Amino acid sequence: MLGQKEDERVHRRKKGHGGLGSLPLRSPEASSERAEKAGLQSNRRTQRIAALAGILIFVCWCGWQSPNTDRADKASVASAGADSRALATWTARDIERKRRRAAKSSGLDPRDEQSFDHHKLWRYFGCRELFSKAREDISGDHWRYFRDLYNEYVAKQKPKTYKVSNRQDHINPVGQNVTPDKGRGLVASRDIKRGELIFTGTNNTIAFETGDAWRNFVLHLYYSPPPPTGGYEDGFACDIKSWSWIQEWPMGSGEMVIMVDIDASSLLNQPSDGEYANIQCGRLTVDIKKGDEILCNYADFAHGGWEDFGL
Repeated sequence: MLGQKEDERVHRRKKGHGGLGSLPLRSPEASSERAEKAGLQSNRRTQRIAALAGILIFVCWCGWQSPNTDRADKASVASAGADSRALATWTARDIERKRRRAAKSSGLDPRDEQSFDHHKLWRYFGCRELFSKAREDISGDHWRYFRDLYNEYVAKQKPKTYKVSNRQDHINPVGQNVTPDKGRGLVASRDIKRGELIFTGTNNTIAFETGDAWRNFVLHLYYSPPPPTGGYEDGFACDIKSWSWIQEWPMGSGEMVIMVDIDASSLLNQPSDGEYANIQCGRLTVDIKKGDEILCNYADFAHGGWEDFGL
């Protein structure tokens, strides 16, 4: 025969109170208090979730409103406010595909590209074939994209390179032109008087202190996709290679660097037969009219040899 307590436990199990028959039944008042507490806790959770969602929306909105200008420069030179547009990217498969094409066309082993000299880079990039065709004009958007690629390269690899100036306000009074014998070049966009400053060092003029830094930059260009705006599908690595020169910098320091302008001044040509240079040290040596080509002697500023940099 069951005792009274055992009989109560059996009764509770039969009424659906679970297997913990020894637990006392809750009174209606206790159940009401528990429901009220559960409701408060649920309200607090809802409020916390809503607050977190509001914070997330605000952060995302601020991130959309604020341009990303976090670009790298040499440690000793302050950033000049790089362009905020997102750069196009290629996958590792895209890069490997281009590397195989370069190896096939040049006969060079991509595994040795970190030791390629000036001439091997020319072969590897296919510059001869590229320059045998008509070249595209370079728009302002293209120049900005290529400068962004330089900033990206600096941020990723921290090479020994820097911008020769933080100046950004100089506007060159020039326009692009194409001639049958010289290809792309520069012409005056207005009448210009003798002695007027046409070109000067800006934050678009880049100096490379080592051959490795320069080589890795042109390789970075070669393995980067074309500008997202289109119109310049390939060949900027070849262009930068052909536009680069070696000179003493700073002047009088005895230090030689590899330099290149990532702007329209890179399109300056040398005189052809019967022509004469009309610019020296960035200033015109004669009066010229709108549409006249601006010509310089490369020997006025280019010195040294690539072999001095292991190139």
